[in-house]
Amino acid sequence: MYIWGLRSLDDLILRERDEEKLYSLADPNGNVAALTNATGTVQERMRYDAFGKVTWLDATFGSKATSDYDWTGTFTGQALDDESGLMLYRHRFDHTGLGRFVRRAVLNNRCLSFRPQTAKAPYRSTTRLK
Repeated sequence: MYIWGLRSLDDLILRERDEEKLYSLADPNGNVAALTNATGTVQERMRYDAFGKVTWLDATFGSKATSDYDWTGTFTGQALDDESGLMLYRHRFDHTGLGRFVRRAVLNNRCLSFRPQTAKAPYRSTTRLK
């Protein structure tokens, strides 16, 4: 069972499965910073670089390789794929090592090019995909 909060679309508050109950604590940016049990004891912590690459920490801030709880909601509450290291942001994957999405944004079969508006083409910032 998952219980979601009201602060943002990705505000996961509680994950309950089998006998395990974990509460996620987020910083003001929506990054999950720690997981606690029902008594409020910290079980696991997370630290992030500027592009969202997660460093898993135990309760006493010692680093470790992965989450002991198979936790996937991390940077800004987005889903982390442990195998590839990519973050799923709705319909696109973000490469935390490169600090960019692995493909362009697509809207109605058009790639969005986020260049500033110019006098020649103020609103024509899309190109047709082949």
